[in-house]
Parts: sequence; C-alpha cells; structure tokens
Amino acid sequence: MKLLFVHANYINYQVKKKTKSAEDILRDRKSGGMRDPLIVLACAEKNRREI
Repeated sequence: MKLLFVHANYINYQVKKKTKSAEDILRDRKSGGMRDPLIVLACAEKNRREI
C-alpha cells in the first residue's frame, strides 16, 4: 500500500456523476470546498511474490 499526503492551501470539488459504490449525498453537498485540508491519496495492490 502506498499513501501520499498533501497539505494544501485549499481544495474545491464538484460531483460529476453517480457511481455504483458510493452512498447517496444531499444536493447541497454535491459541490463545495475547504481551506487548509490534508489530502490523502491511497493505492493498494494485490500481494505478489518477490523474485
């Protein structure tokens, strides 16, 4: 697993389309932003054998 932490000045978001795995959200939460966020990006892979 790899993690990337980014401390940003601000972040803005807007929902583009619905996915199968996401829960329903209220209309007023479909776009927004925040100041001084800690953004975490995660990546996980299946176990693999090292040679």
